[in-house]
Amino acid sequence: MVFGLLPGYARKTGDTGFLAQDLDGRTLKQVALDMTRSIETGTPTGVKMDQETGLLFSPSHFTWMDTNFPAGSPRQGYPVEIQALWHNALTFLEIIDPGSGWGRKADQVRLSIESLFWNEAQGYFSDCLQGDGPARKALPDDALRPNQLLLFTLGVMPPGEKARKTVETCLELLVPGGIRSLADRELAVPLPVVHDKKCSMIPIIRMPGCTRAMRIPKENRPITTARPGPGRFPYFAKPGQRCMVSPATPPAWPGWAA
Repeated sequence: MVFGLLPGYARKTGDTGFLAQDLDGRTLKQVALDMTRSIETGTPTGVKMDQETGLLFSPSHFTWMDTNFPAGSPRQGYPVEIQALWHNALTFLEIIDPGSGWGRKADQVRLSIESLFWNEAQGYFSDCLQGDGPARKALPDDALRPNQLLLFTLGVMPPGEKARKTVETCLELLVPGGIRSLADRELAVPLPVVHDKKCSMIPIIRMPGCTRAMRIPKENRPITTARPGPGRFPYFAKPGQRCMVSPATPPAWPGWAA
C-alpha cells in the first residue's frame, strides 16, 4: 500500500517534501528505503526478491485474490500485479534516491516480466509464474486474468503491439458492470484449490491428453466468486477425483531444485 500511494501522490501534486516528515525517528523516505531493502533480502513472511531476475516472490495466499479464508487458488510464485507494483516502487525510488541503482533494478524487472510472463501464442501475459523457487524455473500459468492490466496502467510495459494484443484479449473478461477475475477458457496449467497446505479440490480443466472429466453434482460444488460464463460455474473435483490426464502431461510444480 505504501508504494501504491507514495508515487501516485508525488506525481499528482508534484511535491516530495512530505517524504521528510518524521515517523518516530525516521523520515518517510527512509522508511520506504528500509522497506525496499528488507524486501530485497527477504522478509520474515517469505517475500523476497529473486536475485537473477529482480522479480518478487510471493508465498501462497499473499495476494488479493488467493485468500485462505475461504480457500482459493494459491498463486505462490511470482504474481504479475506484484511485479507491476514492485517496478512502480523501484522507479519511484530512483526519483527520490537517485544514483543508488534503483532505475537499473526497475529495468531488470521490466525485462524479466516481458521475457518470462509474455505468452506469444495466446496474446497476453501470464497471471503468475507458479513455483516456490527461482523465477526462471517457475511455471507460467495460462489463466487469463485482469491483474496483468496493471502492467499498462502503471507504465511497466510501453504502448505497442503487446499492449494492444493484451487489451484486446482481456475484452472477453468484461461483463455488465465489471470485469471477471478469470476467463472461461481451457487451461493447460492446473489451478488446485488449497487450504492450509492441503488440496481440497481441483478444478476440472481440459488439458492435452485429457480423455474424461468428472462432473460433481451441483449440491456438492463449492461456492465460488469466479463465474466463467453467463449462468455457469466451474466444475470441481473433490480429493481423490481427478481429470484423466495422459502420463505425458502430468501437472508439474517446479521448486528450487533443478
